[in-house]
Amino acid sequence: MKFRFIAALLGLAASLVLATASQAQTTAEVRNALAKVLPNFPASAKIIKTPYAGLYEVDIGDRVFYTDASGRYLFAGEILDTKTGTNMTKERIAELQKISWKDLPFKDSFKVVYGNGKRQIAVFEDPYCPYCHQLDKTLEKMSNMTVHVF
Repeated sequence: MKFRFIAALLGLAASLVLATASQAQTTAEVRNALAKVLPNFPASAKIIKTPYAGLYEVDIGDRVFYTDASGRYLFAGEILDTKTGTNMTKERIAELQKISWKDLPFKDSFKVVYGNGKRQIAVFEDPYCPYCHQLDKTLEKMSNMTVHVF
């Protein structure tokens, strides 16, 4: 019984390794197919197999495209999950546009501390924006706040 369990686990592990290798190979094939037909196809583009309809997602910067495994059909548009009402493309774009707090260029910001500055916020302002000026007045009323202004 113990031997069968171990054999089953080894078989499962081997199939996962093969599936990952196969997916990587297919992703490379999609990249090569797109590079052949699109002369300016960026090498930095990410290609990911989606869990739906055999499509591959092509991420170029913060733009998302979709293609089939052959790379013949390429389309830009949104994929909606009709069961949940979720816009899968918008969620993916939001994920691609996220910036980690630690990756912000704090050396290029102005630092304003109110109170002990325990809480921190990053604000991207336009000096001619009336709403930004209103935000500044609101932030002045806050205590224990460090504002990094970009």
